Amino acid sequence: MRGDLDRPAFIGGNRELWRVLDRAGRLLALIVALRIVVLGIAAIALLYAGNYRRFYDVATRWPRLGAPTFASHFMAWDGAHYQFLAENGYVHNAESCAFYPLWPALVSLTLRMGLPTPIGALILANLFSAVGLTLLHLWVNSRYGVDVARWTLALMLLYPGAIFLMLPYSESLFLFLLVGAFVSLESRSTIWASIFGFALPLCRGNGVFVILPILFYTYAKVREEAERRRNLVVESPGIGKSNLLRIFEALKPRDAVPVAMPVLGWATYLLLVWTSTGDAFEGFRAQRFWGHRHSISNLIDPIKFVTELLTPTSWHGFVGSTVDRLTFLVLISSVPVILRKREWVFGWIPMLLVIPAMSGSFTSFLRYGATCFPCFVAFGVMAGSRKERQALWVVATLMGLLQMLCLWRFLNFEWVG
Repeated sequence: MRGDLDRPAFIGGNRELWRVLDRAGRLLALIVALRIVVLGIAAIALLYAGNYRRFYDVATRWPRLGAPTFASHFMAWDGAHYQFLAENGYVHNAESCAFYPLWPALVSLTLRMGLPTPIGALILANLFSAVGLTLLHLWVNSRYGVDVARWTLALMLLYPGAIFLMLPYSESLFLFLLVGAFVSLESRSTIWASIFGFALPLCRGNGVFVILPILFYTYAKVREEAERRRNLVVESPGIGKSNLLRIFEALKPRDAVPVAMPVLGWATYLLLVWTSTGDAFEGFRAQRFWGHRHSISNLIDPIKFVTELLTPTSWHGFVGSTVDRLTFLVLISSVPVILRKREWVFGWIPMLLVIPAMSGSFTSFLRYGATCFPCFVAFGVMAGSRKERQALWVVATLMGLLQMLCLWRFLNFEWVG
């Protein structure tokens, strides 16, 4: 197999282990420190200029009863739904059933530890995203060099939707699991790939589609083994085996384990909802509270997808957002660069870019884009060109300004994603 699937340098041996750990520790500390500064400044700004005018505009809020508190600023929109699940679990006919269980389960653990809302959730969100970004930085550095790694990290941190990687949303956990699965597959770790593959569908609906990259990596691994066997065995003329037969013979039972885990994870989610509400599909039925904006049926309706893309109806609202559509177009513009890098990204783009855009008709895509790590790696590669680097400086500056606006809107109960 070509070098694109070789074991990453930062995992490969013990010689550089301490140097890598030191670099990872410093990078992790830097990301956490930046988050503390940003959230600290936001908290100070809220004390002087924050408002609660939009607090009552949504049906689910925190606290559910009574007047808002200062902590309510950080628990807006989906944060309130996750908090409801953390405190109550799945309840029949509740809006919050539309959300997946892994993140609220972890938030529930912080509540049992005595951490006040939303402190525990904020700590978890920033820890998970910081670890995920650090792992991604190390891998990109090992593959493309430090400049590309720095640009990748900077663009992911400045991306407007990255506010959801520091707020009590599931995006931070999802990014950590994604990068963990990716690095596990790259390093041929069947056990860790299985663990992350199982957890992803419990975190977010499109997590089950991690089966796509897992299938590709499994095929690549088995094909490599088949080629190795072919080189070791001299076949008699006229009785050579077909490539398909060689691959089938090289397939081992343990190779199927990572492939099965996303399906098992999704089945576990359905079982959990069923035992809690009496209806395994309660989460899907709860989409009616949002006008069925998110539906798996949208994945087989490309005409609707194109129509939605070309007919925005608002600048940035829950439905018809121009910002969400422009975000999709910007991220998908990285695909040509991604395809030139061949194997390692195959399967991740449908899972992280196309499926969320199609299934939700672009609703909340600014938020979903925060986890599309292959796109940011591609933009980091593009920064190697002097001309494109100058353009990316402009883009990075604009993204940073837009991120501050998005954070302020969210903290004041206005729709962001």
